[in-house]
Amino acid sequence: MRVESAPARDEDRLVGLRCAVIDMSERQRAFERVEEANRLLNRKTAELRELSRQLITIEHRERERLAGLLHDHLQQLLVAAKLNLRSVGQGKSGHEVDDLLDQSIKLSRSLVTELAPPVLHQKNLAETLRWLARWTGEMYQLEVEVEASDSIDAANQEERVLLFEIVRELLMNVTRHARTSKASVTVIPERRDGHGGIRILVTDDGVGFQPQTVLNECESCFGLLSIKHRLSWIGGEIKIDSAPGKGCRIEIFYPSRAEDQGPDVTKPLRKGPVPVPRGQESAGPIRVLIADDHKILRQGLASIINSEPDLELVGEAKDGREAIELARQLSPDIVIMDIEMPGTNGIDATRTIAAEKPEIRVIGLSMHTREDMEQAMRAAGASKYLPKDGPAEDLLAAIRGSLPDTAFAGK
Repeated sequence: MRVESAPARDEDRLVGLRCAVIDMSERQRAFERVEEANRLLNRKTAELRELSRQLITIEHRERERLAGLLHDHLQQLLVAAKLNLRSVGQGKSGHEVDDLLDQSIKLSRSLVTELAPPVLHQKNLAETLRWLARWTGEMYQLEVEVEASDSIDAANQEERVLLFEIVRELLMNVTRHARTSKASVTVIPERRDGHGGIRILVTDDGVGFQPQTVLNECESCFGLLSIKHRLSWIGGEIKIDSAPGKGCRIEIFYPSRAEDQGPDVTKPLRKGPVPVPRGQESAGPIRVLIADDHKILRQGLASIINSEPDLELVGEAKDGREAIELARQLSPDIVIMDIEMPGTNGIDATRTIAAEKPEIRVIGLSMHTREDMEQAMRAAGASKYLPKDGPAEDLLAAIRGSLPDTAFAGK
């Protein structure tokens, strides 16, 4: 409470005293709320500033790591291949050059897969985490068991990428610090306050640690403290249960807009590829359409096709949508389909072409040799799946249909 007073005058004569009693409690509460909001704002600003600083540091370290890989491995392989080309010109075998180029392709493919896993754009959350488990096992010899229903997925790709990166960082922590060869990931749909969400448990039986000690140290952008901050900003949370010698159990909750969606109804219309009916083969040259978003690869494929008298190049498409349109217009015998293209990818384009024009045979091409990629392409309707770095003879044999009939049987 506050009392204010002032003299009351009638012209120049003092006639009394004016008093006012002011209740300051509401004003004080408002002032305290403003102060609390300012403290919260300052704290969040400091956190953002610290995370930004760490992000710059991590980006620099990642650039140095990539530069080291390119310089110490890929560049050395390419230089060695170039030197060996001089020997080939002098009549020596080119096997060593082929081997060096194969190693270069394998290294670059592994690097691309690590930086931007294609599975993030093609699978649901459960399948993405299973792929991560296999990749972690191959790269770090960590056996990861994933328990997740295929009906659980993030609401969109951004959510899926975030959850993927969080789980990958947690598994990387296991490989770096836990001193164990096994871990598990469990994904559970959960509702809180009437809203859907996803709960993920990452556990291991390693050496364990003191959670508070770790949370007081933030060494990487996607470290535990950063994960905690990022989840808290969107209404999520992270719980850590660990102690030295007792393993670790980390639980994260993400308030996803997606919920358990039930059975997957987006499966392809056809369970296997469609063979070209006998007797419908082209009487003239085999008409080929190329679909690839890289111009230099389209030119290379065109060169191979144009050098064969029984093949005719009828068109080129730079993405899946254009491949569908040209297939409708040109009705080629064969479509050579790149899998990863902007917009409509090769898998979706193959599914559409196989449904609309089952007489067209689609041959999938990719830099990836993974079995799940081949299965997805075959399920969409492709008759064959080949690596881009394979021999040209394999592609020509597939085009001419000289492969065994079983190559075109549904699987």
